[in-house]
Amino acid sequence: TRGFISWQFIRGQENDPFRSGPFERINLAANVPEGEASPAKHPTVAQYLLNALDRRGEEDWPCAQVFRAAARWLEDNRLNSPFFLWVDSFTPHELWDPPRHYADAYCPPKPGVRDIIYPQAFHAQPKGRPEIPLTPDEAERCKALYLGFVTFLDRWVGHLLDALDATGLRDNTVVLFTTDHGTELMDKGRFGKGGDRLHPYNTRVPLFIRVPGGPKGVRCDAWVQNLDFTPTLLMSLEVPHEPMDGFNVWPVALGQAPPPRSYVTTGWGNHACVRDDRWAVHLNVTQPNFAQTAQAYDLVADPDETRDVASQHPEVVREAAARLGKLTGPLPATWQAYKQRAQGRTMRTFGPLRFGA
Repeated sequence: TRGFISWQFIRGQENDPFRSGPFERINLAANVPEGEASPAKHPTVAQYLLNALDRRGEEDWPCAQVFRAAARWLEDNRLNSPFFLWVDSFTPHELWDPPRHYADAYCPPKPGVRDIIYPQAFHAQPKGRPEIPLTPDEAERCKALYLGFVTFLDRWVGHLLDALDATGLRDNTVVLFTTDHGTELMDKGRFGKGGDRLHPYNTRVPLFIRVPGGPKGVRCDAWVQNLDFTPTLLMSLEVPHEPMDGFNVWPVALGQAPPPRSYVTTGWGNHACVRDDRWAVHLNVTQPNFAQTAQAYDLVADPDETRDVASQHPEVVREAAARLGKLTGPLPATWQAYKQRAQGRTMRTFGPLRFGA
């Protein structure tokens, strides 16, 4: 909420502790592995089902509530320009539970095949049971639930864009649509995401920008990251600003400037991926000699990243490790060493806290 003069939270998404009961009204057993219908064992699913108890129609889903609230905000503030409106929809994050007609368009329900709205509940449990594989029919229906959720989101994004038209704001408002990450739909044998799976289905995200009076239908294949959004928006609005990380990519999209970078680095926890037009190199930086355990994929010959050829191209791995080093600084051999180094640097840099003049 920092920097905003007003905000509104829509409660009840995922495991938001919005309700604490009644548990007797939810059907937890239908949504988790057999014999595991315990809120203590599956608290995320139990909390979600509690939050969804009072839904009666499509407009009761949190996604619809978010975009209806955003549309009302536009109506209330159509004369309060300039403005910046940030609309954050948790949908289509898990749990994948759209109004069912959206999923049915992709895979109609079959007798005896249940809707698995949270496939992570079937993953292997630490110090517990192994993974419980879904049947082929369950997996196809689960994919449909996700695709239906995306379509459901699309319908309500359209509701907000309709509000721009209705309020007369379309022709003087910049619109940017993006998301934070993707997900896996059995691309490599599982649902969901993870730091050890920094493949395009997890790390590539959509970016659409509409500028009043700007070009239409222009596509740009330059490497762009989310830290480019702010400078791009500020420059498109002719707002002066201090130097910041990221690039204004609008001239690149218009063909007026070369791409600002030749590769991108993504990361999650212990894992990083260095990606350019030819190679994707995956590194676990907490492992000693992590360059020796890297995975490398030739994106020209293998765009789906199915064949690790790191051992055949050690020079590619070395270059990726060097690129990562430019971003992070010298990498320690282990995560514990990194923590010790960071703690020591913090103490040396700041010393004791002092207050007053």
